[in-house]
Amino acid sequence: MLEELNHQIIKSSKWSFATELLSKLTIPIINMVLARLLTPEVFGIIATINMIVAFAELFVDAGFQKYIVQHDFEDEADQINQVSVAFWTNIFMAILIWLIIYLFSEDIAMLLGNAGMGVLVSISCLSIPLNAIASIQMAVLRRSFKFKVLFKLRFLTLFVPILVTLPLAYFGFGYWSLIVGTLATNLLTIIALLIFSDNKILFYYDFAMLKKMFSFSMWSFIESISIWLTMWIDVFIIAAFLDQHYLGLYKNSMVAVNSCLAIITGATTPILFSALSRLQNDKEEYVKTFLKFQQLVALSVVPMGIGIFCYRDLAVEILFGAKWHEADLFVGLWGLSSSLMIIFGHYCSEVYRSKGMPKLSFWAQLFHLIVLVPVLYFTAQTGFSTLIWARTLVRAEAIIVHFVFMYYIIKISPFKMITNTSIFLLAGILMGTIAVYIRPLYDGIIWNLFTILICIGFYFGILMLIPKYRDLLITFYKKMFSK
Repeated sequence: MLEELNHQIIKSSKWSFATELLSKLTIPIINMVLARLLTPEVFGIIATINMIVAFAELFVDAGFQKYIVQHDFEDEADQINQVSVAFWTNIFMAILIWLIIYLFSEDIAMLLGNAGMGVLVSISCLSIPLNAIASIQMAVLRRSFKFKVLFKLRFLTLFVPILVTLPLAYFGFGYWSLIVGTLATNLLTIIALLIFSDNKILFYYDFAMLKKMFSFSMWSFIESISIWLTMWIDVFIIAAFLDQHYLGLYKNSMVAVNSCLAIITGATTPILFSALSRLQNDKEEYVKTFLKFQQLVALSVVPMGIGIFCYRDLAVEILFGAKWHEADLFVGLWGLSSSLMIIFGHYCSEVYRSKGMPKLSFWAQLFHLIVLVPVLYFTAQTGFSTLIWARTLVRAEAIIVHFVFMYYIIKISPFKMITNTSIFLLAGILMGTIAVYIRPLYDGIIWNLFTILICIGFYFGILMLIPKYRDLLITFYKKMFSK
């Protein structure tokens, strides 16, 4: 069983990595064009609407996706029945919530600082019922390690921005280009699932089964709300004290950095959760698998985070254009802090969930919010520059809380987590030092790109000098690129 699981992990990693690589190479190019066609204010408006959509989808899903991935079903019939109950519950809740949003759309628009845009809010939120149709089926695919199907879905949806969003933006449709593009993506995903997926959904419902499922996933649902607050509370505060221009700079910069790092995290997180969920009763293999994932992720995200910081002005120029340079510092700080947050924070949350303890993630988010909200509230009133420094530094508190939980409850030592990734942190710091000294020697895009190649070569050169990590790189390459 363990050998088969390892085979599934490796095979799934290839398709998941290919999916994220394809997406994260294409989407930044599309966003580069959109950033030049649209203003930061447009992205600020869309950010506030996406906040409402994300909040509504928490109540639609109610933790059922994580339940399907993690739960050990009695047999295939039991799985199909429970998946069907989750599917129809999601659709009913999605339609109900959309109707509520439609009725109060003008009030919601005013609350978001977009008075008179009620129609925009109600149409944007049509993505809620559309996502509800697809979400449960995609959870089944992740549970079954069918990442090849997910690759096909992502590949098809990449054409939507090219054929829909970009032309509409070019002809001056502003925020409507982004909204129509999102809805078109949702529709295409549903159609593709009908074609590529063999998931069985029955016309079946059982309230007793629903009660059992929700009692299991309740803490996942509560955890999701806390994560939403952590991700979106800053939008409320910035919109209150700054304007849509700075909100657009802030949120779009954050999304761009997260998208770059998601090449790695998006490919590994669902696989890690699925793998740990299957190994939750085998402590030795469980810890071994977690540390191996953490190490492989650190191998990539550490140099990416340090690189984004050292080349932040170049990143903004390429991704957004000259009118976005106010965001240079935040892009660099967010990239650097995100690399640490991923390896010492985000993957700890996957451990809690796979152990059936999402309440640990909830408490971690709650402790973070207790610190984050007052910090944002006071620094937002002093200006954008102070805000972005505070928003970045406060993430250290979240890492400390995760270390405490991992040590006292999960019984995985933070010292082991740090030493497990220390060589990558050291090599990354040395790489960043090289960048600081050689980059100013000349000017121009060609020289900058050349120094990036030097830094990459230097980073992996250090790792290749150490037999343990040289073997790790060679083994990883062989497994990922073997037939």
